[in-house]
Amino acid sequence: MHDWSAKHVVLVHPDDPDRRILEEQLRSLGAVVTSVWPVPERVDDGTNALLLYISQPDEPRMSVLFESFGGVCLAIVNPDQPSAIRALAGYNVHGVLVRPHIRGALQAELVVAATNYGYAAKLRVRIAHLEANLRSRRVIEKATQLLVRSRGLTEAAAYEALRNEAMKRRLAIGALAQDLVAGHARANLATTSQDQKSSVTDVAVKRAAHTTASRS
Repeated sequence: MHDWSAKHVVLVHPDDPDRRILEEQLRSLGAVVTSVWPVPERVDDGTNALLLYISQPDEPRMSVLFESFGGVCLAIVNPDQPSAIRALAGYNVHGVLVRPHIRGALQAELVVAATNYGYAAKLRVRIAHLEANLRSRRVIEKATQLLVRSRGLTEAAAYEALRNEAMKRRLAIGALAQDLVAGHARANLATTSQDQKSSVTDVAVKRAAHTTASRS
C-alpha cells in the first residue's frame, strides 16, 4: 500500500502543531484523514491506517486498539519518554514516528510500515496454511490407524487405500479422513448409548424381579 490516495487514515493525536504537520502531510499524499483525541475504543472498519500517539503506555484502550486494528499501524512516541519506547515491543505496530515531526519524513515511514504490514500478512497466511496441513495430517494418521485396526492392513496399505478412495471420490484426502474419523466417533457413541440403555434395562428387570420375589 504505497499509494495513499483516498485511503482512510485515523490520526490519534492531541490537537497541537505536531498533529497539524501530520494532517498536512497525509492530505498531501491524498489520504482522507480523521483526527481524534483522546484514544478511542475502536476505529471504523474501513480504516486503512492508524497513527497513534503513545502518551500513556499503560492506557488500556491504547493496547486494545493496537491489538484489534487490522491495518497498517504506526506508533508515535517522544524520544524523551522511555516508557513509551519500551511499550512498543508489546504493541502490534509496523512503524514508528518520533516527535517532533519533520516535514517530509512521514511518507518514508508509511512506505516502511506498509511493507512490514504486507510481510506480516503473508506470514499469517503461511502460518494458517501450515497449521491447517498439520491438523489434516493428524486426522489422516487417525484414519489410517482405524483402517489398520479394522481391516488388518499395514500403515502403508491403509494410507494407500485412503488415498485411492479420496481420488475416486474426488475429495481431498484430509476431508475423506475427517469423514472416516467422524463416522467412527458417531458409531462408538451410538454403541455406548445402546450399551447404557441395555444396562439400565437389565437393572430395572432385576429390581422388578427382586420386588416380585419379596412380595411372594
